[in-house]
Amino acid sequence: MKQKQIFHISFISCFLAVICLPWMIELGGWEDQEVLDNRELARKPEIGVRNFNEKWEKYYSDHYGLRNDLIAWGGFLKSQLLFSSPKPEIVIFGKGGWLFYNAKGDRIYDSYSNANTISPEEGEKVYEDYLWKIKRCEELNNAKFYKITWPNKHTVYKPLWSWKMKRQPVEDHSKRQQFMLLFNNKRSTNYIDLTEHLWKYKSQAQVYRKYDTHWNQLGAFYAYQYVAEKIFYKEQAMILDSFDLVYKDQYSGDLVKLMGLKEMLSPEKEPFLNFKGKLDTTITQYDFNGIAVDDFYNNTLKNKVLLIFGDSYIHRIQWLFLFHFHRVIFVKTGFNEEIIEKFKPDVVFEAKVERYL
Repeated sequence: MKQKQIFHISFISCFLAVICLPWMIELGGWEDQEVLDNRELARKPEIGVRNFNEKWEKYYSDHYGLRNDLIAWGGFLKSQLLFSSPKPEIVIFGKGGWLFYNAKGDRIYDSYSNANTISPEEGEKVYEDYLWKIKRCEELNNAKFYKITWPNKHTVYKPLWSWKMKRQPVEDHSKRQQFMLLFNNKRSTNYIDLTEHLWKYKSQAQVYRKYDTHWNQLGAFYAYQYVAEKIFYKEQAMILDSFDLVYKDQYSGDLVKLMGLKEMLSPEKEPFLNFKGKLDTTITQYDFNGIAVDDFYNNTLKNKVLLIFGDSYIHRIQWLFLFHFHRVIFVKTGFNEEIIEKFKPDVVFEAKVERYL
């Protein structure tokens, strides 16, 4: 057989192998079932259903062999070599490799572009709702109510915005700033905004995660200190020297996964706090009327219950309030009178990240 023929046969064989490999992996069930792009994949349609061809095409596009590897490789090359997001409609690159959430469907885009500002009439309704919640907490269990705003990562790290992000704002002021002005003018002592406090500390240490939408443990600690100083006497807040500060390499975060990647090439140093003393705690998780509850106990304290209505930012801060409360309950939902009656708290937080105002 001539050398040219051998080359042609080898080339065709390799081509067929490459074409058939994804199908063989799919048929053999060897494909990694992890969903990298953070969505529900198309389900296999039944034969004879309406629009079968279209549904089958979507199903096959979501389940062909090596799909996850190809998504990860393509996204990795684009993000690591070009510093460009594979999914800019969800995640966008800022300066220094920082990632920012950019999804229009989850209110973050309208929040950082100042497209969600409110009218004076809407502001008055916000304040009336705030007063009603203070009153209801007092009536239900003589509880103290506080409304708390955690700033967006975008707000704290605005100097790291990309040129594209800087072009988005449609107003000079944000909804959060409107809330601050509203509650300051009303001299409201039960409204707490953490923005300026975290601005102060970000020059000393990184307070939000580079590859994630949330703050890190240091950011959560500084936020805890500020809130504790507002609701207790200043000397009662824990100080940073009471903890060992340990840094660990983190290559991933929720924003990395939203881009369809498993990890980034270079790590960020994420801080973790370990209390130097002894904190005897019990943690339970359960459902109450279909709502997830994280129930933390300090077994050495026998009084005071804190109930927090909030979002995922609470996960890194909840345990810190155990230095002041026997029980700290986090419910990922809005203000709920039935839950207040159930747990009979002494203090109630309604704590939301800025984009959910």
